[in-house]
Amino acid sequence: MFALSILPESEDPVSADVVVLVDTSASQIGLFREDSLRLVRRFVAGLSADDRVQIAAVDIELVGLTSGWVSPGSSQVTQALERLEARTPLGATDLVQAFERALDLFAQDSRRAARSIVLIGDAESRANLFDDSELRELIRRCRIDRVSISTYVIGPQRDVKFAAILAHHTGGTTLVDREGEAIVDAAATALAKAVHVPVWYPMQTTWSRSVAEAYPAVLPPLRGDRDSIVVGRLAKRQTVKVTARLESARGNRVLELTLKPEASSSDVAFLPLFLEIVRQDDGLRMPTPGSEGLREVARLLTDPDEKSGSADSSGKNDSESNDSASSFDWDRLLESHVWYVATQEPAGQEGDEGEKKAGDTSGRAGDDAPAGKLLEEVRRQQQVLAAKMEAEVQVHLKAARKLMADAPDRAQESLKILLEQVREAPELQPEMRARLIDQIEVALKQAARRQLAVDEERRIVAENQARAEESRRLIEELQRNRGDAKKLMERFHSLMAEAGDDSEKYLVADEEIAQPIRDRLIPNESIGTSAVWRARLMRQIVGHESFREKRHRDFADTLYLVDRA
Repeated sequence: MFALSILPESEDPVSADVVVLVDTSASQIGLFREDSLRLVRRFVAGLSADDRVQIAAVDIELVGLTSGWVSPGSSQVTQALERLEARTPLGATDLVQAFERALDLFAQDSRRAARSIVLIGDAESRANLFDDSELRELIRRCRIDRVSISTYVIGPQRDVKFAAILAHHTGGTTLVDREGEAIVDAAATALAKAVHVPVWYPMQTTWSRSVAEAYPAVLPPLRGDRDSIVVGRLAKRQTVKVTARLESARGNRVLELTLKPEASSSDVAFLPLFLEIVRQDDGLRMPTPGSEGLREVARLLTDPDEKSGSADSSGKNDSESNDSASSFDWDRLLESHVWYVATQEPAGQEGDEGEKKAGDTSGRAGDDAPAGKLLEEVRRQQQVLAAKMEAEVQVHLKAARKLMADAPDRAQESLKILLEQVREAPELQPEMRARLIDQIEVALKQAARRQLAVDEERRIVAENQARAEESRRLIEELQRNRGDAKKLMERFHSLMAEAGDDSEKYLVADEEIAQPIRDRLIPNESIGTSAVWRARLMRQIVGHESFREKRHRDFADTLYLVDRA
């Protein structure tokens, strides 16, 4: 087994393009919000005139506060900070879409500068959890676009491990909030310096044949203010050669290293267990942005019951007591809200390796190993199983949240099964079990609320479908009636044309044709009423003419008879 530390030479700072993402979710309240706002102002003030910046608020969605790239000292930045301060912390955070949109801002720009995303928040994406595929895609895009992600982790609950993972794979840094304005100012200054450090991204890496496996699978980015960590296993104990083609804002270069293995040491006794863990995902979730991170992993794996001497003790909130001055264990490492790397210490050499023989911790039946080592091996195996269990729970939670959108009932069923499995899992420690149960119960409540919403949506859809069906029926009936009315009107016109002086035909046209059209077929249209009155008026006119003609004839006949008499 080996651990490799790579530290390139320090270089002069370069101009920086920075997207600042400020968490404005409901967790960022009180002193946490005051410190985050203070850090944003101090950080922007620490940038140079040659730099460019964009500021955005992040909760359930990303809201840009500047219109494109602006100078750190511009009035737009002042207005953006005022809008940020006036924004009310609400909802949860969706870092998946936030990072995607932030990377889109760089994809649309071709300026050659050090590119950074600076996240100020708790680094928890509660509204949309990262699964492995989304995390791999984020890291891939960051490496292609040469964008580093640095985080100032602040909040009552903090996923510092996730922030460290992003820093490790993208070439960023991770700082953790502590109590005091001086700490915030120092962190802002450190971040402002970090975004100007050139980050070298390996485009192609070649290892000598003596390296059997190395993690992460892709060599992490290199920067001059901290070292980058690789762990793995040697096929042969001999000189290791590493060749990497690097790209950065300064251009391209080739890194060539020749490393000689050092003697085995108890300082690297943690490597077999650590390698077994990182091998499961090819080092995707290695929280080791520098030697300080690796030393913290070593301490946790070597003595998981030891209390941390670097736990956060900000004391901003009573709920934070769970995150400060508490005992570390491997359970917390896998979803650590207390694990952090506040500073980075550069390694003195570019190669720092060690090897641990596999037989040192075998503990097989019949060996003469002390009982303590056997118990230690069992405990480590339980820790690995617990880590796998927690990873499976996170995957199931992610899948359940996606399933809630369309099938919350199925999501509830799967979550209930998962809850039962967690309650019965023997490898889980009480603290981890309680935390996982709490996460699953929260997801169950979300699924129940979503079920109510889905039921209401389905009721509305059913009502709309019924209304649509009724409308369709009425339209079809209207179309049929109009067809019948059209035929009757043809008959009406024909009868009116042949009626002539026959008033009785007008009566038939009125009663048998026009009135059915008006009263039954299309009562809301004027054609039926017009036909009725036309038939009646024509009957009246023709009748009057007939009566007048008969009256005149009878009058003339009467006069004739009188004169004749």
